[in-house]
Amino acid sequence: MSTQSICCLRPNFSAQKSLHPSLLLLILLWIPSTQAAQVQDSADRSPQSLPQQQAVNTPEVTTLELGKALERKLSGGQKHNYQIDLTAGEYASIEFDGPSVSAAIRLFDTAGEILTVYNANPTAPGKQTAELVAEATGHYRLEIEGKPANGPEQTYMLRLIAISPAPEKELWLHQARHFRYQADTFLNAAKYDQAQVALEKELALQEKALGSNHVEVANSLLTLASVYGAKSDWKKAELV
Repeated sequence: MSTQSICCLRPNFSAQKSLHPSLLLLILLWIPSTQAAQVQDSADRSPQSLPQQQAVNTPEVTTLELGKALERKLSGGQKHNYQIDLTAGEYASIEFDGPSVSAAIRLFDTAGEILTVYNANPTAPGKQTAELVAEATGHYRLEIEGKPANGPEQTYMLRLIAISPAPEKELWLHQARHFRYQADTFLNAAKYDQAQVALEKELALQEKALGSNHVEVANSLLTLASVYGAKSDWKKAELV
């Protein structure tokens, strides 16, 4: 290495002063090792290494088989994920049996967007059912999250009880549930105008599928009346 290049590395050296041979050898050994470490660090951050890192964070997903019951233990804050393979236009019904289990049950579409949310109530009698209609062919996901976050371990059973062509009524109810999920999201954010639009769409679909005297229609009317009240639209609230 020339005296000039050493001067560039260590500006406080004089150009006329030569280095001790052992110091020069140490510098020559140090430079390649530093470059190798930088190359290795770049390789660790390269796109090729990302799939392995992402795979660590990917939740385990169990595919549900028609008629096959699964028994699982669930702790507060823990999530179990299940996959349901459907063709566009198919209806699916999933039975949740957990007499003392408190949990949130979420259904996701093929793009990973939430379709609807059910709340498993430990005081509710009997089994609970989650339903969906496939608007596109693909993998749908059901997620069960134990509540509360620090709650004790609980046992539940899950079973895919039906897959069939969707009757028009089930499609209307599926769409109504999605509008209700949207309405609840808007209500939590105090966005009453958007909540009103979603609730009115839900109500129209419910009345078409269930009739005006059904209890679910009555519950939707009460929620809509409360939104009118929050907006101080008392005339509409009274009409409901």
